[in-house]
Amino acid sequence: MLAAVVSAGTWAYFSDTKLGANDTITSGTIILNGVNVTDTYTIPNAAPGDDNAPIANVTITNAGTLPANLYVNITSPTATTEGGQSFLSHLHFYLNGKLATTGTSVNLGELQSGNANSLPVAITYSYDNIMEPQNNEQGQTVNFDVKYSLIQSINMPANVTVNT
Repeated sequence: MLAAVVSAGTWAYFSDTKLGANDTITSGTIILNGVNVTDTYTIPNAAPGDDNAPIANVTITNAGTLPANLYVNITSPTATTEGGQSFLSHLHFYLNGKLATTGTSVNLGELQSGNANSLPVAITYSYDNIMEPQNNEQGQTVNFDVKYSLIQSINMPANVTVNT
């Protein structure tokens, strides 16, 4: 009987278990700061020959928790036309010196999270000075929108097409 008691003792052990309650996983955030939806840009006296003329200068930050790339897009340009000439056909938009094809986003770089850094965005235009009178373009108006987008930059596969 003593052998049975000694043998049973070799199989004994201590243990302790605790259950962590209410564990959570929270997704990260990307929060674009620096632009208000009410911001408007107005250039009252554009003239043929304007080159790299300023429209706006803004500074963008990411107040979220994940790093993101800043994309900017000149969208929806419309123009009044008279006499067959379009003021819009002679305008070219630039984002930090890069030609901005309307409807196509330009990647201006990465912003770290938590306002750790900022990116300045200079929006400029050039108005072609062609060698013929552009009198029909006097008083015409071009309306456009500037779309700013932050897109997650970590864990993005190289072959993913970003639509902004």
